[in-house]
Amino acid sequence: MRHDQRVTPTIAVVIPSHNRPDALRGALASVGAQTDPADEVIVVDDGSQPPVDPTTMPSLPGRLKVLRNDVASGANAARNRGWRAASSQWVAFLDDDDRFKADKLARVRAAIAQHPDADVIYHPAWIRMVNEGVGYRSAPKDLGPVADPYRELLVGNYLGGTPMVTIRRSRLVEIDGFDEALPSMQDYDMWLAMARHGVRFAYIDEPLTLCRYTTAGGGISTNVDKHFAAARAIEAKHAQGYAALTPQELARHQVFVLNVATHRALMAGDSARARALQREVLRTTRSPAAAANALVTMLGPRAAFRLRSMISRGPTAARPQRGRG
Repeated sequence: MRHDQRVTPTIAVVIPSHNRPDALRGALASVGAQTDPADEVIVVDDGSQPPVDPTTMPSLPGRLKVLRNDVASGANAARNRGWRAASSQWVAFLDDDDRFKADKLARVRAAIAQHPDADVIYHPAWIRMVNEGVGYRSAPKDLGPVADPYRELLVGNYLGGTPMVTIRRSRLVEIDGFDEALPSMQDYDMWLAMARHGVRFAYIDEPLTLCRYTTAGGGISTNVDKHFAAARAIEAKHAQGYAALTPQELARHQVFVLNVATHRALMAGDSARARALQREVLRTTRSPAAAANALVTMLGPRAAFRLRSMISRGPTAARPQRGRG
C-alpha cells in the first residue's frame, strides 16, 4: 500500500521513565534540541516516587505530555500507554537514559519521504560502555533488500532496541503494541510480529541514538533466566515459522539467543556464566567467528567490549559518541 507523504509526517516521541528524573531531563533535552522538532513528546511516568514534575523538566511548549501510572507496570506497558495516547502518524521511542542525536528526527523524516511504503525506520546506535571506557557501534542489518524479512528475523534481532526504531502508528494499532506478558525481549517479539504482518523496513546507515551502559547494573536487561524464558515463549508463538527454518538457520538462531544471554551475563558482571554460555555456543556451531568471540569472552567483560569497540572502528564504521534495556 502506498502512503501519501506529501505532507510532512508527524512524529511523537514516547519516553517511559521510572525513578530517574535526572536521566529523563537529559533525554528530554536531546528531544528539545532536534533540528526538526517532534510534534508530540509523551513521557509515561511508570510509578516514580516522587512523581515526575513537569515543571522541573526542559520546556517543550505545547508538545510535552506527562502520563502517570500510579503503580509501576514495566517499560513496555508504559510504551504501549504512550503510543496509544499519541495522535501523530509515526512514533519514535526513547529510553530515559538514552539520547537522540540532534538530527535524528530530520533523518527519519527524510527516510520516510525517500521510502513512502515503509512502516518501520531504524538505524544503529552508538553504545558507550561506562566502566570499560570504550564505545562501539551496534550492528543492525538492512532488511530492505531481504526477500523474506520475517524469516530473517526468526534467526535473530537484526533491528536492535526500541530507541533505534520509529514505527508507523497504524501498524502499532494493527498488532496491538508490545506483548506485556513477556519477561524480556519484547522489542524482538514486536519486530517479528510486524514482519509477519508484512511491514516494510527502511534502514538509515548512521548511529542516531546515543546509549550509555554500565556493567553490573542488575536490571532486567542483565537477567539471563528471564531472557531464556522470553526466547522460549517467542519460539512457541512463532512455532510454524521456526519449523520452516533450515538446520543451519536454527543453529544461527540458537547462537543469537546464547550470545544475547552472554551479553546480559557480562552486563551483570557474571563472567563465569558468560564463559559457560560461550562453551554452549561452541557446541552449537564451529564457525571461526564464534570461536574467536568465545575466546575473547573467556577474558571477561572488559576484553569483550574492547573487542567490539575495535571492530566498530574499522574503516567503514561511523564514529559518533549512550543503562536501561
